[in-house]
Amino acid sequence: MRRRTLAALVLLAGGLFTGAPSAFASSTAGLSYFDCDTGAALVVCSAAVDGTPPFSIRWTVNGAPQPFFNDSAVLRVGCVVGRPFDVQIAVVDAAGTSATGRERGVCRRIQE
Repeated sequence: MRRRTLAALVLLAGGLFTGAPSAFASSTAGLSYFDCDTGAALVVCSAAVDGTPPFSIRWTVNGAPQPFFNDSAVLRVGCVVGRPFDVQIAVVDAAGTSATGRERGVCRRIQE
C-alpha cells in the first residue's frame, strides 16, 4: 500500500511539472520523465507515467528482474562503487500500450 501511495505521489508530481493533460490527449502509455541517479552506493530511479491507468511497471537491473518494485514508479537498489549499472523500465497501461526506458551509468560513492 505504501509503494502505491508513493507511486501515486510521483505520478502527481510529474503531472505538476509537465502540465495537466488535455481532455483530448491520446491514451497511449509513455514515460514523461525517467531518470536514474547514483550516490552513497545506491541507484535511485524515478519515472512519471502517462496513459490510461492502471499501469503495470516492471524494473530490471543489470538483466535481473526486480519484482519487489513491481508497479512502483521509484526504484532504489544498492550498487558496487565503480561498477556499471543498467536499469530498464517497462510500462503497460490499461489499453495495452507500452513504453520502455533505459539508463546506464557507473555507481558512485557520493553525489558528484
